[in-house]
Amino acid sequence: MQLNFSAGNTVQGSVFVSSTATTVTSSSTFTATGWHHVAFVRTGNILRLFIDGTQEGGDVAFSGTVNDSTNAFGVACLGELTTLTWNGSLDEFRLSVGVARWTANFTPPTSPYS
Repeated sequence: MQLNFSAGNTVQGSVFVSSTATTVTSSSTFTATGWHHVAFVRTGNILRLFIDGTQEGGDVAFSGTVNDSTNAFGVACLGELTTLTWNGSLDEFRLSVGVARWTANFTPPTSPYS
C-alpha cells in the first residue's frame, strides 16, 4: 500500500497487484497550510480514501492479491528508499491490520490514539 501527495496537490492511495496499481485520488486539492486527517482504508477488495472524515474518490475496486514485501516498512518514504520522502509533517500514524476503521463518513478524532 502506498499513500502519497501528488504533483497536482491531491492525496493518492494505491495498492499494487503484481505491477498494476489501483489508485484512489482525493477530489480536494491542498495548499501548504493546515492539518488534515487522512485515512486510506481497504475493505476486502474495495479501497476508500477519507480526508477530514469525508470520503473522496469513491469506492475503487481491485482484483487479485496485493503484493507482499520482505523490505522494511516505511512511513513518510517509499519503503526503504531515501528518496521520494513525504514533504510535510506527520502528527500521528496508525496502521490497522484486519479491521477497516472507517467505511463511511466519520468525525475525525480530536486527540491522540491511546
